[in-house]
Amino acid sequence: MPISAYTVEWQPGELAKIVDVGRIPHFLVNEYERCLFIRDGKIYQEFGAGRHVTSNMPLVGSSQFVYVRLRPFEFKWGLPETFSKDNVRVGAFGTMELQISDSKLFYTQVLAGKPLYNTQMLRAQLMDNIQGVIRSELSNLDVKQIYVERDVLISVVRAKLQELFSVRGIDYKRLEIQGVNVPDNIKEALESLKLQEISMMKKKSEMSVEMERMKMAQEMGIDALKLKEMEILEKSPDILGKKYEKESYQEAMQASRTSNVNVGITGQQQQMSPEQQMWQQQMMMQQQQRQQMATRQWQQQPMQAAPQPVAAAAPAGDDIGSKLNKLKGLFEQGLISEQEYAQKKQELMSNF
Repeated sequence: MPISAYTVEWQPGELAKIVDVGRIPHFLVNEYERCLFIRDGKIYQEFGAGRHVTSNMPLVGSSQFVYVRLRPFEFKWGLPETFSKDNVRVGAFGTMELQISDSKLFYTQVLAGKPLYNTQMLRAQLMDNIQGVIRSELSNLDVKQIYVERDVLISVVRAKLQELFSVRGIDYKRLEIQGVNVPDNIKEALESLKLQEISMMKKKSEMSVEMERMKMAQEMGIDALKLKEMEILEKSPDILGKKYEKESYQEAMQASRTSNVNVGITGQQQQMSPEQQMWQQQMMMQQQQRQQMATRQWQQQPMQAAPQPVAAAAPAGDDIGSKLNKLKGLFEQGLISEQEYAQKKQELMSNF
């Protein structure tokens, strides 16, 4: 009957434990573990992942196994109070992620013969050193950098924390600052400043997008001023109606049209990227929609001839002629189709 290999059962938070060799003929080491064979107080051999036997090991004198766990682990840290560069009382707390990377170095520098070692013991052993590193760096930063720009603190303590842990066989992986304690009046001012900076970053992002759109429009031959006018008319449709009340129909259409959109489209499309071609097509569709809307508004409103003196009313023929001239002008400008022109002309002639 085959003999099962010895395996270690880990409890939450455990990092290393010593096991007496005894009469263990076979032992198993997992990928996330290392096993040190200690004889007479010295490291005789390190075993990696796999199944191992003790029959060929010099089991004389005092012999024992030390299993070391290599999985990443976290523990909490905290600094109750210190002073910033601008002499403000500050405190900080958070979590830290570590991982044992060198089992031999960890055994000699940290474990030091203890039968069991866990994260709480490591925290108690190194917390003073950790607080010393963070306290030293906080004294070199002002309260704004500490409270608002926490990445600055994390970056400046990284090198010193790596040095602190590497000499103990531990790999420093990540530091997280979960909170910073400052006086309430300073906290309110810093929160307001933080919101202002977020708002400024948002405005800069919007300006950057707007500049990119203007640049793309210029590359396609679109006038930036007319593009802005088109956007205003789209966002506020009432502006278009008020404009027609103030100006003549022809003048309003001439101001809102982007006549240069269609100039050289065929030649430009060959040099444009797919994104630019899509942008140009959208501009053309929007222009057509505005023209159709303007035409419908003009058709729905009764045409009025120029004001005449009350005493001398204009003949009906002059009124019809004025309307026909306006209708012809719309057709020549390409604002209405030939079918619409013929239909409206027939209606005017029928009324006459």
